[in-house]
Amino acid sequence: MLLPARIMGYGEQIVQGIELSLSGQITEQWSIFAGALFMESERKHSAALDLGRCRANPADYGAPDAAACDASYTTNGDALAFTPEVSASLWTTYQTSFGLTLGGGVRYVGESYAGRPDDAERIIPNGTYGELPDYFVIDAVVSYAVNENIDLRLNIDNVTDEFYAVSTNWPAQRALIGPARSFLFTIAADF
Repeated sequence: MLLPARIMGYGEQIVQGIELSLSGQITEQWSIFAGALFMESERKHSAALDLGRCRANPADYGAPDAAACDASYTTNGDALAFTPEVSASLWTTYQTSFGLTLGGGVRYVGESYAGRPDDAERIIPNGTYGELPDYFVIDAVVSYAVNENIDLRLNIDNVTDEFYAVSTNWPAQRALIGPARSFLFTIAADF
């Protein structure tokens, strides 16, 4: 005998926001680019799905056991893991009349919750494993046009040698550290 299917709950992840950017020339020699991203993320799911997840993995929710799971153990309304609300960048260059170009900029990524990726069956409530901190990174460039066919360029990434984490595993026991200060020298030849 076939039993009718029952819907045990629903779940979805919602991310909405706005991205703003501005680019242009302040003067003929001075250019600028600025951008910012503002996002709100949210887990939306039914109480039945939350209860089922809590009973299946009570420790994920901080419940002592499956019997203790009730409506107070919920992830409904939490922000998505690893989803910062704000990120932004600013970059500017100035080209001198004798072929030297100087430039620099800053990148910012806001804090986000550590946790399981939101496509996983087991969801961890926000704050259980802390947050990935926000960070600023400053970059710079110096280039020189030797002639119309040869350019020399020096990029310096992470000028201040900022120590920052760009990601972690879900329980935040291991972190992927952002690159340390680095230098890249290139020669571009156009023939």
